Amino acid sequence: MSRRNIGIRMIEVRLKYILSMKKFFLLIILFCSNFIFSQKFETESLVDSFTKDFIPKEFKYYNLLNKSFRADFDVDYLNESIEDSGLKIPFFRKDDFFNSKTEIDWNDYNLEKAYVFSDDKIPKFKNAIYEYILVDKKISQEKFDSIISNKKYNQIVVKVNPNWSKDKQVKECHKELKNQEDQVEKENRDFYSISNPIFSIDKKFAIIYYRDCCHTNGYLYFYSDNKWQQYLEFYKLISN
Repeated sequence: MSRRNIGIRMIEVRLKYILSMKKFFLLIILFCSNFIFSQKFETESLVDSFTKDFIPKEFKYYNLLNKSFRADFDVDYLNESIEDSGLKIPFFRKDDFFNSKTEIDWNDYNLEKAYVFSDDKIPKFKNAIYEYILVDKKISQEKFDSIISNKKYNQIVVKVNPNWSKDKQVKECHKELKNQEDQVEKENRDFYSISNPIFSIDKKFAIIYYRDCCHTNGYLYFYSDNKWQQYLEFYKLISN
């Protein structure tokens, strides 16, 4: 075989190799894209089912913190709750679940009724503990407005008479809290944070948590009839 023919043959081999590698990488890209799309769809489906279970039905929307949180999931605690509930399902092992360490940005997801905000912009009102700032009823409007503009969201400024009894001042605090709450749209009185979903390896079960002003709740969900259904509330923490 002449050198020219050998050269042409080598070029043909290289072209075939390059084309085969391109096909290989294209398949990898398609596989990864399909995997990411599938994972995203599963997460959206779970979160939409989940929020319908705790967001009041009359809400037109709910406010969601843009970043997910990683829940401290304890499979032994889950198994104890399953045993206490009497549910007829096998106990889980830690290896039955895939717990992603990647933080989720909910802006990248199409969630029903969710208004997504960063922590510094999300509407806030409800709190586990309110701080009452008592001021004299005779305070000047200028000073009062200054206090209002600089207060924290969980602080309630209350005008009182210094000569009032303790009980009357407390009643006035509760009255002012109710008055301010009534001025806030019900959807904007609280906001929510949702955890990274923790899916079982077989994709039949999922663990998910939410936080609001006063609670952190954890649930076990089960995939059946092409939808996610709440199976068990196994975790509840009340904020102080």
